[in-house]
Amino acid sequence: MRATERRLGTVIAAGLIVAWAVFFLSVLDPRGRWVAETFGPHEDGDWVAVSIDGRSIREAGFTLFIDGGEPRSGHDGCNRWSRIKNENGQVGIESTLVLCTPPDPVTVAYRRLVFGEHKMALRSDDTLVLSGAGHRALFRRQRD
Repeated sequence: MRATERRLGTVIAAGLIVAWAVFFLSVLDPRGRWVAETFGPHEDGDWVAVSIDGRSIREAGFTLFIDGGEPRSGHDGCNRWSRIKNENGQVGIESTLVLCTPPDPVTVAYRRLVFGEHKMALRSDDTLVLSGAGHRALFRRQRD
C-alpha cells in the first residue's frame, strides 16, 4: 500500500467518524441546540426569566430565544413575538397581539430590555443577566 493510499484512508476514516458523531448528536438533540452551544455565542439558545427588577416571575412564562448573540423571539407573559426582516432589510417586530390586561411594570421592563439597548452577561452558573434602561432581568437556560 502506498503512502498516498494510507493518507486517503486516514482522511476517509476521519470523515466517517465526524459524520457518525454529527448523526449521533442529531439523534440525541433533534432541535439542534448542540450546534448553537458548540459553535455559536454562548448566550445563544432558549431562556426562561427567573426575575425582573428583583421580582420573582418563574410562573409568568417570560421567555427569550437568543440567536447570534441577539434576542430573536420570546414570550412577554401575554404575547409571542419575533424579530423579522422586511424586503428592504429593515428589522421589525411581529407579535400575536392577543388582547391582554394593561401591561404591568414587569412586562414593561421585559419589553424595554429585549427591544431596547441592553447589555448581556452570561454568568458562571449558566444564568443570563440582561440589563439596560434602568432594568435588570435574570434568565435560566431552558432545558426540555
